[in-house]
Amino acid sequence: MTSSDPADLANHDAHAAAQIAALNGPAGHLAHDFNNLLAAISGSATLIELSEPSPEIIRHLRNIQIATRRAAGLMQQMLALSSRTDGLMEKIDVAALLKELAHDSSKLLGTSHLISVFTTEDLPLLTADRAQVRQVVVALLENSRDAMPAGGTIFITAHLLAPSAARLDRQIAISVKDAGTGMRPEVRAQIFQPFFSTKPKGKGTGLAMAIVLRVLQRHRGTIQIQTELGNGSQVTCLFPLDQPAAE
Repeated sequence: MTSSDPADLANHDAHAAAQIAALNGPAGHLAHDFNNLLAAISGSATLIELSEPSPEIIRHLRNIQIATRRAAGLMQQMLALSSRTDGLMEKIDVAALLKELAHDSSKLLGTSHLISVFTTEDLPLLTADRAQVRQVVVALLENSRDAMPAGGTIFITAHLLAPSAARLDRQIAISVKDAGTGMRPEVRAQIFQPFFSTKPKGKGTGLAMAIVLRVLQRHRGTIQIQTELGNGSQVTCLFPLDQPAAE
């Protein structure tokens, strides 16, 4: 399995980080006006539907509503990339969060995929934004699901990394592992680029891994990726303990 250590990723993904930073201004300035436009479109569609139009027109109106919801979701993703705020930093129980996700696996991933969670008993509370950590894990779970179209089990593990000669701080490592298609080197080289996607047109925004990288940057964390074409992938997010998040 090919792998990437945090130092290599920091260098390799510097361009992706620069692209994310470049979104800070545009997304923040456009979000308000864009959301107002979406609200106007959605509201107009709802009013037309209330006038009891023909079934054919209702079908088109429903498509408009679906499209506006997707567009709103895309804007939320862009705002997640562009936000300079740290979010709500609190002490979170990582084990409880992961078990909660496993409990909601059918809602998150569908009935063809299961989530298996293993956490060590020595996990301390992590100072982090709970919503952002959850967002990271969900993004990785969804990528693993898509890499295993026939279904299967996705494994999540979490354990404590003690200080070492190469790493002075304690960290919590959260790993998501699948037995899916794996990534080709050229795909791995681009996964953190905003809007890069291997999914069919209309099936993905290409922002999930860019958001994962952004969240880790805010928490002064790093990421490791092990992948082999045809033999699955394992993505490990390393969150330092008791450190303030970065802007």
